[in-house]
Amino acid sequence: MKKTPVVSSLLKESTIDYASHITKLIFTSGCNFRCSYCHNSVLWEKRRNTLTYPQLTEMLDQARENWVDAICITGGEPTIHPDLAEMIRFIKQQNFMVKLDTNGSHPDMVEELLEVVDYFAMDYKASLEHYPKITRVNIDPALIRRSRDLIIQRSRDYEFRTTVVPGFHKPGEIRQICRELQGSKRVVFQPFVPKEELLDNDYIRVKRTRKDLLEQVLTIARKALPESEVICR
Repeated sequence: MKKTPVVSSLLKESTIDYASHITKLIFTSGCNFRCSYCHNSVLWEKRRNTLTYPQLTEMLDQARENWVDAICITGGEPTIHPDLAEMIRFIKQQNFMVKLDTNGSHPDMVEELLEVVDYFAMDYKASLEHYPKITRVNIDPALIRRSRDLIIQRSRDYEFRTTVVPGFHKPGEIRQICRELQGSKRVVFQPFVPKEELLDNDYIRVKRTRKDLLEQVLTIARKALPESEVICR
């Protein structure tokens, strides 16, 4: 076992991040995307791990006493860490469910984790054609496509989620996203929320996604994906 798990920071318990579960959030640092509207840009750069495995064990024991039954691993982008699977197996040995948030850019890691992750939440940021524009990196769309297919075909449970950014996610873009996610059982659309800590000033000035826009998105989506939802997290 490695000396330190891939943990950057922790948050208090949550009842909204994993349906029907009380969850403890674990954040990893480092991300290979540079999305302009990212709320966790402070985690873009990798930092030294802050917990040892004994400390993680103590945290899990305390969480259990607070009725926590699931751990949500988010970031940053957790799948950039080669030791992620080892940490998840350790958490599973402590009898917790595990939900993983991912951008889907590392399908080999996604495939390795299929046997241990209980719930995948994969960001589907745009149609594949527009991924380089919204992530601001030269990502191969084939990587996203492969992670998508692995999750749909082989994961225990999952959702895909798209943050609806006013001015970018226009009706044609939503239709194309839905075509690419055809066959998925759950697609979630969530509002863009401007915050002062966003690194791109243009996005700080963009207003929160309006309710009527989200309703329009949902109407479009449900024609192709009847189980689509809007969630305001």
